[in-house]
Amino acid sequence: MSLSFYDATVKPLIATIKNLQRVMKVGQRHITEQSLDEQALLNAQLFHDMFDLRTQIFAVQMLAGHQGALRIAGISPTATGAIESFADVDATLVTLLDDLKRIDAEAYEHRMNEPVQCDLPIGSAHFNTALEHMQQWVMPHTFFHVTTAYNILRHKGVPLGKSDFLGMVNMRLEK
Repeated sequence: MSLSFYDATVKPLIATIKNLQRVMKVGQRHITEQSLDEQALLNAQLFHDMFDLRTQIFAVQMLAGHQGALRIAGISPTATGAIESFADVDATLVTLLDDLKRIDAEAYEHRMNEPVQCDLPIGSAHFNTALEHMQQWVMPHTFFHVTTAYNILRHKGVPLGKSDFLGMVNMRLEK
């Protein structure tokens, strides 16, 4: 059995973004229950030279959507507004998930070996194939920003655990 380009890239992105959505909802609930400042949490950073929480979400949107799978699929991402609240975070992630679900798996498969060029803040990046672009740039960077968003929330006291980050795992456990 072979693994398709879609199954190896789009499906894990969708699962990861769904997990991020769930984690962010825990953060939103924590703010409400503890009467905390929403803007303080959205502006929180792990270290002064790292992106804040809202920018971590924006980076996921840009990587997984605009520069990643949607670009390869030839789909224009749905426009979203600035991330000013946790409601905006949720709307951004819902829109991103809806956009990713619009990808036609068969058509996407045919783009796997095509070259990809994307403009980054550090310059114009060229990848020999869409597969390399997804494996070497989009997937690792998306996972980094999702993990960092989770870590910011944990650092600020949001009650999260590994199961919140991982989500549902399709496995059978034997003892």
